[in-house]
Amino acid sequence: MEVDVPRLRYLVGVVLNDTDRPATKEVKEQLEAEGFKTASFPAVDHAVTTVFPFRGSVSVMIAMARVYPKLREYIKEKLLCARPMMEIYEDERVLFVCPLSKQDEFYVEEATEDPEEGATSDPGTTTASEEERAEDGEDEDEEEEEPPSPPTSQPASSNGNGGNGNTEESDHERGSRSSTTSSFEELRLETASN
Repeated sequence: MEVDVPRLRYLVGVVLNDTDRPATKEVKEQLEAEGFKTASFPAVDHAVTTVFPFRGSVSVMIAMARVYPKLREYIKEKLLCARPMMEIYEDERVLFVCPLSKQDEFYVEEATEDPEEGATSDPGTTTASEEERAEDGEDEDEEEEEPPSPPTSQPASSNGNGGNGNTEESDHERGSRSSTTSSFEELRLETASN
């Protein structure tokens, strides 16, 4: 299932309760006072992951142009159901995580609302623990979230784009089958060391 461009959504947040650096009550209260909301997410048992170097805002633009097309290609090639796409920003790298299981548990209310209702378009409703670009994130199984992203969130659909003969098989069946094959599948990208 490919998401139409007008329906693409993203959320920005902060990973709290990281095992290495648990958040204090004061930090949580400050984020809530700024309008952020708190959400909890399951551990990522099965996922497609990759890492891209982070050296500043230009890295983000390059990553968007290089990583998402490669992820989309890999997910289609392996007939995976990997969604939502999450980006976890650390000091010098961006971890891209595409869960293969428990996917519905990674969506927050704002991500599932109809965009025509305008709920996710208001910049004043950005939420904290839903993650696309957390500046301080360390752990992909903590509080992070991104709803459907630029790449195709699921493999070939029955509209003839797949050409793999598996159009009768549902996305759920593919996701269930694929998510049990390995703990993590890592997509390796060549990166320039600048």
